Amino acid sequence: MKLLTALIPPALLLSALPVWAQDAAKEPAATLGQSAHTSQTFWDVFQQDWFIMSSLLITSVVMVGLIVEAFFRLRVEVTAPTPVYDRLKELFDIHNYQEAFELCQNQKSFLTSVVLGGLRRVGQGKHAVDNTIEERSVREGLRLRTKISYLSVIGVISPMIGLTGTVYGMIKAFGSLGSAGLADPSRLASAIGTVLWATLSGLAVAIPAFLAYYFFRNRAQAVIVDTEERIASLFERVPFDELRGVMIGEHVEGRMTDAPTRAIVSPAAEAAKKRVSQVITGISMACPVCNAPIKEGDTHCGACGTDLQWN
Repeated sequence: MKLLTALIPPALLLSALPVWAQDAAKEPAATLGQSAHTSQTFWDVFQQDWFIMSSLLITSVVMVGLIVEAFFRLRVEVTAPTPVYDRLKELFDIHNYQEAFELCQNQKSFLTSVVLGGLRRVGQGKHAVDNTIEERSVREGLRLRTKISYLSVIGVISPMIGLTGTVYGMIKAFGSLGSAGLADPSRLASAIGTVLWATLSGLAVAIPAFLAYYFFRNRAQAVIVDTEERIASLFERVPFDELRGVMIGEHVEGRMTDAPTRAIVSPAAEAAKKRVSQVITGISMACPVCNAPIKEGDTHCGACGTDLQWN
């Protein structure tokens, strides 16, 4: 009896070996079958869902282009070049606003665009200049931020494009399953795994797009603040009261405050003498009678012969 009891467990073990052997033989076969269905390259996935994957490829190329462009454009040396700023500072210090105006016309940047608008209003007082500077700064700031906002758009739509491809692929996979039945469930798993590549690709585009958007948004704000500080430093020492009535533009005109552009001629002995303000130095001005160009220090106008008296 004891011998029988001792022999039963080994007998059960031996009887189970064929079953385990069959299961072990089935597992490699199933693994091979699954690998036959799932061993697909990214190019295979691209060909199966080419429209969605092409859309994501285009958005990724646009994203890279925007990042590279923002990296080189969002710098103070681009919005307010140091050589231009230093030259403008020299011209403002000697009150040569006409040459500063011409410099801003020839050099296109955030700095020169705002300074150009301020110089056009310098004869209207500090309040008018401040308003113009603020308006132009807002406009130039929007130009800097516009292209950056496209990164946010890419970050939003890329997962949606990928999800659309996934949903469409699953619809096709379940449609095939419904028509063919459950003969080979591994094919369904392989099809679902394939369409999930679309979602993964969408996220792969969206995540760096959002990171770049927030990085360059903060960088743009810092660049705008630095540029506005340079602009403010140029206008902080402008003698607005002395420049009241002076119009700076394609040519400069000096006129009396609250008076018409042409100076009033007195009927007495001073009728032939005109006063021209000497606030602006080193630039050409207009004759107060005939508006012909005159230079500082001229004793009379070469066009109309009017005697000029300088303060």
